[in-house]
Amino acid sequence: MITAAEPGPPRRRTTVIPDRLVERGRSSGRLGFLLAWSVVFADIGTSIYYVPGLLFKELGARAPSPAAAFVLATGLVFILLSLKYVEVAARYPDGGGVVSVASDAFGPFIGCLGGVLICVDYFLTGAISSVSGFTYLAGLFPGVEHWIVPASCGAIIFLGLLNYIGIRESAGVTAVLAISSLVVNLVVLGTVAIHLTGAQWHQVLDQFSAVKALTSWQALTGFSSSWLAFSGLESISQIAPALQEPRQKTALRAMVLVIAAILITSPLMTAFETALLNVTQMQPQEYDRFLLALGGAFGSHPLEVAIVLTSATLLMGAANTALIGCYHVFLALVRLGYMPHWLAERSRAFNTPHRAIAISVLVPILVVIGSAGRMEMLGDMYAFGLLGAFTLTSLGLDRIRWQERARNGAFYLGLLTTALVVLSWAINLVHKIPATVFGGSVTLVGMALAYAVRRGSIGTPKQGFTSAEAAERAGTQMASAVDIVTVDEALDMKAIYSSSTLVALRSANLRLLQEAAARTRGGNEQAVYLLFVDEIPGLFFPPKTGPSKEAREVLATAVDFFKRADLVAIPIWRMAHDAGASVAGAARKLGAEAVMVGTSQRSAVWHLLRGNILKSLVRDLPERTRVWICN
Repeated sequence: MITAAEPGPPRRRTTVIPDRLVERGRSSGRLGFLLAWSVVFADIGTSIYYVPGLLFKELGARAPSPAAAFVLATGLVFILLSLKYVEVAARYPDGGGVVSVASDAFGPFIGCLGGVLICVDYFLTGAISSVSGFTYLAGLFPGVEHWIVPASCGAIIFLGLLNYIGIRESAGVTAVLAISSLVVNLVVLGTVAIHLTGAQWHQVLDQFSAVKALTSWQALTGFSSSWLAFSGLESISQIAPALQEPRQKTALRAMVLVIAAILITSPLMTAFETALLNVTQMQPQEYDRFLLALGGAFGSHPLEVAIVLTSATLLMGAANTALIGCYHVFLALVRLGYMPHWLAERSRAFNTPHRAIAISVLVPILVVIGSAGRMEMLGDMYAFGLLGAFTLTSLGLDRIRWQERARNGAFYLGLLTTALVVLSWAINLVHKIPATVFGGSVTLVGMALAYAVRRGSIGTPKQGFTSAEAAERAGTQMASAVDIVTVDEALDMKAIYSSSTLVALRSANLRLLQEAAARTRGGNEQAVYLLFVDEIPGLFFPPKTGPSKEAREVLATAVDFFKRADLVAIPIWRMAHDAGASVAGAARKLGAEAVMVGTSQRSAVWHLLRGNILKSLVRDLPERTRVWICN
């Protein structure tokens, strides 16, 4: 039941929402293995749109092409590396991926190096995904061909603006995109397969044995280059905080599905494209949309439209995920004291790290402009950060296992995996000099800045927090008898200060505070719970920090109001993607009988981007808890 308190006479109007209109959520709000699969596949699965063409161009237009064989061979090593990332997701429930692993294994400075390398990877992910998305659109709309570079830059800027406002990236939407892409890819494979003759099948299978015609160096460079087909693996460790418990089981089941989906589609699709397309009659830019050409050669126009829609949307989603991942790595490096604290400061209007977002947008734009949108150049540069992050993660986990004396079969299999990844990175460093120069320059600049910040030469290192519990206990001392506390600390205080009223604050709403005081007195209680939730946009969970300045100011004002009213206010702070679900969770833990909120001042655009807080609050509250809306 929702009770609305309106200004004016003391009379109150009560509005009862029928039970059939109130959805009571029973979900914990965490990602199960299917949603986790969709997040990771939506990142890794985009490589199928551009990697076959890049490999074909790099290996030379030979027949048969060894591209499919390299994708399959690298896929087998990818399985081993995926299992190590499952362990990383289980070991580090607060996320962090390569930063956390490298820090534990080799120290914080090497952890910082891992962060810089993964940022290089994210920069290139944003650039190559946006360019590839518009390249596919140009396949249906030829006029786009001459505008790919400015359109890609415009798309990155648009994504940056959305993240500045604070779009709530939904795992459900990501799942729809991932499933749609997989279904369309399977339809393409099936459509091609039923049209092939015996001779054509023989031609396709020849692609997997074409490596025998290569020199040893060509085989090594092909193997190292084909790792691009598996970029995005880091995603599983970044979403670790959102995984359902037991985290390792959820991560393992998700990665098994990812491995199956990738290995079923990527090698065979690459073989079809390199064996069956008449490349001699194709324009060079058409190599960058091999999948569309394959669908057009064997399917109908609706299939081409489906390929373009799924590829463009999923690629833009990957660019957005890269942007989010990049600025969260920046925040992690600020927390570790390797980046200046101003980089993590949040905008007053939207509570988003606008400076970190701006850098995460600016660098990919410069990369797109500097490369003139050439996919082969972007692909070469991409491999530097990708394989560097893979190397540090795999090697770091090996060292941690060694220190723990866990020297079993998995340990030695992990050493083999590391050796193959290190070999691939080393080959790329000497084979793709321009990419090494770019990636090495960005890494050196990043590490030089980190060293200067750590030494105090630039800015002041920000003291961060190593756990969620430490973050939730952080905050400025308030001029009141009670400091900002966590929900668990408020539970510990129930024996002294107990209340049935929880007030969810977004601002110092005087009418809301007055109504809460009246209800508290009317229930013969002396205390009231105050809750402020710092909303964090995006899908990835950020590094934990203390309450925002806005949270401290609003809670301080509210505490002072109740102090003057001779009531005890218990200020609670939380951090969440979904403020409504977070408030509901706090009410459930504290046993609140009423949750009091102010009327929303947010626009329809805000609700579209960040979701409807009241809707998720009502959905997740226990049946016995009422919601009071006060003007």
